[in-house]
Amino acid sequence: LGAALLFRTFRLEGYGAYWPSQTAHATSSPAFGGTVYLLDGGARGCWLPLRRALEIAACAGLELGDLHGQGLGVRSPLPADGIWFAATALGRASWRIAPSFGVFLDLGLAIPFVRDQFRLDNSTIHQAGLAEGRASLGPELRF
Repeated sequence: LGAALLFRTFRLEGYGAYWPSQTAHATSSPAFGGTVYLLDGGARGCWLPLRRALEIAACAGLELGDLHGQGLGVRSPLPADGIWFAATALGRASWRIAPSFGVFLDLGLAIPFVRDQFRLDNSTIHQAGLAEGRASLGPELRF
């Protein structure tokens, strides 16, 4: 979910996102594992070389969030939280179908500065990659 201010060749955005939980299992014992989800928000600036019915943008920004893990299959499934702090870059195509409605497609990367590990039974259950790929498709309302 986001909001943006549009200028002639620049777009300034603020957004929040919830990345649903994923389950991972310990390599030492598949009966044990955990779930991990991410709740984050960020800001980015976009350069708009094309701003017509089809709008093209190149964006860069920063995001901050909570990476939350919860154990599964263990007696004391203690929760753990880690910091998500990442640089983002994406390309956006937006097709304005009507003056106040459009459809967008984003393709991008998040590069985390912090790569917290979630461990269980001496196994790493989750650790963010060096770069995380992302894709988004959705409606866009303009006021």
